[in-house]
Amino acid sequence: MIRLRVTFKHTYFCFVQTDSQFDFYGTRLATCDSNGEVRINRIQDNQVVQQPAVFSAHSGPCWQISWAHPKFENVIATCGYDRGIRVWKEVQINNWQLVYQVEADSSVNSI
Repeated sequence: MIRLRVTFKHTYFCFVQTDSQFDFYGTRLATCDSNGEVRINRIQDNQVVQQPAVFSAHSGPCWQISWAHPKFENVIATCGYDRGIRVWKEVQINNWQLVYQVEADSSVNSI
């Protein structure tokens, strides 16, 4: 089993963090919280190396986040209490754009 310890200096979470996922290479950490916000941190030498990209992905709690395979570039999917499933793509460094969304009949708890 591989253990990884990442140190977050000057990082402040106001709400409950509901999910976190490393990308394929382990160089980025995506987190989502109960306020519907997503944070994307760049990791190098077990430390966050720059300000995270922060954006509001859902109007309610964001339950889960998932990275796409690297062949699709920097793409993540999120789901939340607001019945939304959303796909986001990084168009510039720390600038994420909504590229696809669909609404379900009730809260979407997993992708």
